[in-house]
Amino acid sequence: MRFAARVGVGVTNYNSIVQVGLSNNPVSFGEFVFSSQVVDSTWRYFDAQFVSSDVYQYLSVRISSLDETWVFLDDFKLECPGIDLGTDTRIVTLLTLDSLCPTTLKIIHGTHRHLNLQLS
Repeated sequence: MRFAARVGVGVTNYNSIVQVGLSNNPVSFGEFVFSSQVVDSTWRYFDAQFVSSDVYQYLSVRISSLDETWVFLDDFKLECPGIDLGTDTRIVTLLTLDSLCPTTLKIIHGTHRHLNLQLS
């Protein structure tokens, strides 16, 4: 997973972090899978690899901050790592990464500190 984040112009608090979860409920944060470092005033990419404990429909994002904040998020991407099974297997011809990984994120619910994206 990869995304970009920054705090808004004029925001003086630099203690905001982005947390990511997986859920089957469009309004629930679900299973916690990632927490960013503190977000600052310049765009920065955050990368994470995770393995979920179950199959989920939604990727949820929430902002955690000690103070009032304004955080911009952009360019969310989900990518599967390459699968190198070697030349002695036939599974590569049966499966493609497109069939194993979601390719689209759609915003389906949002509040001022919580965003749910549907995987499809």
